[in-house]
Parts: sequence; C-alpha cells; structure tokens
Amino acid sequence: MAAKTNPEELARENRDLRKKVDYLEDKVAYLEQLYKIIKTKPEEVVKKKDLKP
Repeated sequence: MAAKTNPEELARENRDLRKKVDYLEDKVAYLEQLYKIIKTKPEEVVKKKDLKP
C-alpha cells in the first residue's frame, strides 16, 4: 500500500473511517442494550399493568 500524500485523498479516507467508527459505536450500543434485555430475569421485567402514570 503506497503512502497517501494527497490531502483530498486523506480527507476522504478520514471521512470514511469516521463513518465506520460512528456505525460501530452505534452497533455496540445496540448490542449492549440487547444484552441487558436478554440477561434480565423474567421477574425483573416491569409489566405494563404495573406502570402507574
């Protein structure tokens, strides 16, 4: 892989990498929430009827 010295090419690569990082951060946050739901015991789940306004 040749070293990139063109500022436009570096800027484009930087943008692409930032998009990928944002995507992966969102994916991790989603999976963390999903894991919390999966590991929740049935007795810990709040039922809709138990919620009082």
